[in-house]
Order: sequence, then structure tokens, then C-alpha cells
Amino acid sequence: MIPINNDEELEVLERDLSLSEKYGTRYHAQHLSTFESVELIKKAKQEGLPVTAEVTPHHILLNNENLDTNNGLFKMYPPIRTEKDREGLVEGLQSEIIDVIATDHAPHTLNEKSNTYLKAPSGGPLVQHALLGYLDKVEEGAFDLETLVQKFAHNVAKMLSVERCEGL
Repeated sequence: MIPINNDEELEVLERDLSLSEKYGTRYHAQHLSTFESVELIKKAKQEGLPVTAEVTPHHILLNNENLDTNNGLFKMYPPIRTEKDREGLVEGLQSEIIDVIATDHAPHTLNEKSNTYLKAPSGGPLVQHALLGYLDKVEEGAFDLETLVQKFAHNVAKMLSVERCEGL
């Protein structure tokens, strides 16, 4: 198992949420990867802060319990975390705490990602697999297809104040 530390993500999120509260600014948290982050976003939303959040496929679909620590394909930032974190992120999607699913596409070549974990660049070139992985979760009953479409597209447009595009 790859060792991880959740403190960095939580410290930055706590700081940013306190600034949002202090100045009344909108805030979007990217790439949540811990169940504690979901709890912080939940609390901020309950307090009425103008906060939105997103999660990535690898944080919803994978955990670090069986990752090969020599395989650079699984090097992400933030890192892939525990099963408890993954379950917390899924719950955040189901309960409307997490607003958006992002792909976190990083177009590294297979050659670059074929390095050891420590030498490989962070990120995944597998944007084409994101939808397939989520459809598997729909099939398993983790969430429904309507939620998937809402999180992948509708909520993004709403956050950006994009009106419906005619002809699509």
C-alpha cells in the first residue's frame, strides 16, 4: 500500500473555506480525495457558504489497498486514498455534497507513465475510461444514470451560468 497523508488537502481546504466565509466569495474545491474533505464541504454548505466541489474517476473507482507501489500508472495528485475515503466520496456524490465529476485528464504518454511510481508524472491519460468506470458503478447500484449525467454535465453548466446550448 502506498503511504498517504491527508493533512495537506485538509489544511488547504480549511484555509480556503475560511476565506470564502470571511469574504463571502464563491469557492470550488477541486479533486476531493478524502472523506474528511467531504465532511468539510458538507459543513460549509450547511452554513450557507457558496461552495461547490468535484471528484475524479480514480478517487471514486479505486483505492490504494492493492495498488502496485512500483506502477507509475496509478500515480495521481492528490494520491489515490483508502477504501474509507473512496466510500466517503461516493456518499458525497449520492447526497449532493459533491456537485461535479471531473476527469482530471492529464495527457501523459504510456511511456511516461510506465516508470516507477516515484519517477512517473502525476495524472492519468485515461479520460476515455472515465465514463465506462462510472457506468460500472451505475450497474452496481452506487448511483443512478440520472445522477451521473447531472454530475458530469448539468451541474457544470449551472455552476458556470451556461444556458442550454441549442442544437446539442
